[in-house]
Amino acid sequence: MWALPPLEQRVIELDFSSAGLAPRYVTRLLAGSVVFANAVELTDWQGGDVQLIVCEKCGIEHCQYGGWMGPRRAGDYVVFAPDSRLFGGSNEDRAEFRPPEYVRSHGWPFAEIAAYEALRGSVPELPAQGKLFALTRREVVAICQWEAPAAVLGLPFERPALRRDLLLAVDGDASQLIEVLAGCLAAWVDSEAPVTLERDASAPEFFVDVPGTPTWRALANVGDWTFRLEPGLVARDRT
Repeated sequence: MWALPPLEQRVIELDFSSAGLAPRYVTRLLAGSVVFANAVELTDWQGGDVQLIVCEKCGIEHCQYGGWMGPRRAGDYVVFAPDSRLFGGSNEDRAEFRPPEYVRSHGWPFAEIAAYEALRGSVPELPAQGKLFALTRREVVAICQWEAPAAVLGLPFERPALRRDLLLAVDGDASQLIEVLAGCLAAWVDSEAPVTLERDASAPEFFVDVPGTPTWRALANVGDWTFRLEPGLVARDRT
């Protein structure tokens, strides 16, 4: 995942003449060179899922595919998670509601509460953290699937399936930990149970049998086994 840096506001003019509309001044939110949201005033921030990158030819949501995420509360964090319509949807849904392109290179954005409140200073329409939908087990699996090297859990937003043949070795008992991972996947993949995220540095290391032998730390033991997301955020059931 990607810890959102302080965001810069920049006012730009969008030319809507090709849609027969007057030009419109809008506010971009920039994270360095990354356009986090391209037209703050044109996004409906009150929905459970939001289109952060809207069409720059007309400014209308849903006109173009992609750019969608769902802000979710997760303990001391807010995570911009996969749009809820990606789960179990058609191929067209997976195209229309895919995340912004910057997720490919940076990961899923998240922010601590203070950083989220600073973001709300730029986007007052964003709900307060306590009013957001909670991050769920199913969404954690989707983010973990995205982070997994060599599609160990399958392609993003397709039905997750563990590629045991790619797990070459791990710290500890390999076969036991692979079964633990499979068990967590089975229990979490369809679950809407809410979770929180906590920092935890300890996690067994999987080695993936592809060129370069990348490592993967997808599990953590916090009394029970659970999923771990980069950079060291562990998902725990809310109590």
